[in-house]
Amino acid sequence: MFDFRNIPVVIKNLLIINVIFYIGTFTMISLNFDLIDFFGLHYYKSEIFYPHQFITSMFMHSTSDIWHLVMNMLMLVICGVALERIWGGKKFILFYLGCGIGASCLSLIITHLRVMLVFDQLTPDAINFALSNGYDLITGGKGPRVYLENSIFKQAVLLLNGNMIGASGAIFGVMLAFGMLFPNLELRLLLLPFPVKAKYLIGAYLISELFFGIGNFPGDNIGHFAHLGGALMGFLFVKIWRGNQVNF
Repeated sequence: MFDFRNIPVVIKNLLIINVIFYIGTFTMISLNFDLIDFFGLHYYKSEIFYPHQFITSMFMHSTSDIWHLVMNMLMLVICGVALERIWGGKKFILFYLGCGIGASCLSLIITHLRVMLVFDQLTPDAINFALSNGYDLITGGKGPRVYLENSIFKQAVLLLNGNMIGASGAIFGVMLAFGMLFPNLELRLLLLPFPVKAKYLIGAYLISELFFGIGNFPGDNIGHFAHLGGALMGFLFVKIWRGNQVNF
């Protein structure tokens, strides 16, 4: 039976903090204040970007889908408990926050590249016409309806005004580290009738994230490159801490 008391102190506190942020988000909505806008990570040219978002964004989760929070916290417990017991609390929290910040950085880099690609599609005449009609192409401020309906301008608005939330980047770092330290440990999934070694399961998960990230499919609002950024940071942490001796 699951016993909350047996969870190491750092992971226990991370679970509590994430739940508090989730409840707080609902509470503040009733007061007409959007915590996701304030704490979620925005593009660096956005008017509502603040440096603290590199940290706070990893504690925010979608209020429209509780499974976003539940699955992240479940993976934190499944893969993180063993890591904290091996490394200790101080080392684990450094690792966790480092993976989360790495995820945010890669996400912003990819967003910037995509913004540049979108702007490359805009002709000088289109840009001048938009600016002359009150459309702010730097902050993504809302202009005439015609531009919001135009696919190129709509992409610009989504990229400039969107935000990244969730612990998934840090969690992917935790998962990657777990796979590196326990590559042959067999894990069971509800959808599979047989166990799968951690290195294969996590490896397949990362490949799928790369596929969907590069594909950039319409309607996909998942931060795949944030996940990969967290995993990359997790790999670097483990590689350095293990003296460049990695068994994967």
